[in-house]
Amino acid sequence: MVEMEKNLPFVTVMVCTIGKSPILEDTIKSLLRQNYPADRYEILVVVDEDVNTFKKIKKYPVRVVFREKRAGLSSARNLCLKYAKGEIIAFTDDDCIVDENWLRELVRVFNDEEIKGVGGIVRPLNFDPISKAITLLELVGIAALNKEEDAGIFHRRIAGINSAYRKTVIKEVGGWDENIIYGGDDVDFNYMLLKKNYKLRVTPNAVVYHNHRQTLRELFWWSYKLAIGYTYVIKKHRIYVRSLLISLPIILLLSFLTLEVLLFIRYGVFESISLLSLFILIYLGWLLRKSKIIGINLDIKTIFYTPLVVLVFSIGGTIGRLRGFLKGNV
Repeated sequence: MVEMEKNLPFVTVMVCTIGKSPILEDTIKSLLRQNYPADRYEILVVVDEDVNTFKKIKKYPVRVVFREKRAGLSSARNLCLKYAKGEIIAFTDDDCIVDENWLRELVRVFNDEEIKGVGGIVRPLNFDPISKAITLLELVGIAALNKEEDAGIFHRRIAGINSAYRKTVIKEVGGWDENIIYGGDDVDFNYMLLKKNYKLRVTPNAVVYHNHRQTLRELFWWSYKLAIGYTYVIKKHRIYVRSLLISLPIILLLSFLTLEVLLFIRYGVFESISLLSLFILIYLGWLLRKSKIIGINLDIKTIFYTPLVVLVFSIGGTIGRLRGFLKGNV
């Protein structure tokens, strides 16, 4: 058993921060509690701008790199390669808590030599209605899987906050595109790997708990900023149809409202209420099924907030992509 532990690959775990996360120290503590030999992994934290955060985390047994100016997440990840000792590079964010078996489960998948990158599951850290809705809608990566899946299908959903790659592969594709300051960097990177026919995988056993946005205002601005970065990825990989997906909820809502008005004018109140009732039943059926699969307890507030989350996320994303197409991603 001891010999097997010695043969485990050395891993560099990277966290990037600008000092705004209130749970950064909890993130680091969860990484230090990993069920993985302490001499077989290192934690590398890249801190941009915030001197106080830099001083605060130096008390922990982690390697810290400080940059005086913010240069974006992709740039920070590329910087990691210059200092990383690991043959595997794992990533999480400064607003996440990782499960104690997180690192071991990510590494386990790399026992298959064909696997070049691994993603895991993203669960909510809090259980307020908006966090539950974000989880049910899987807006921050995959929330549940019954079995390990080939990420050839789910490659866009290997969230950067729960991912790991072989360092040789990262260097081969030139690292992360530093034109992407915020949003879409993980999607872009996985596209580059899949274009080389590299095999990626998602495992349900590597779990990260993310501090989701908890207000509709925060959700809107998060969606808006993400969409700007995604627009660059859409242009780069010529996946223009995808640019319409973020607006699909708005289109469906407008179509539904138009149909409701037409039914009311043509047939009356009963028919329009019947259509609305059918829509509500379908929505509740989907929500019950989804909550059972993911393991989220439903309550009245979550049922109410979920369509609002869809709409706000869609509006923020639509405006962000329009801005991205018109003015660029930075």
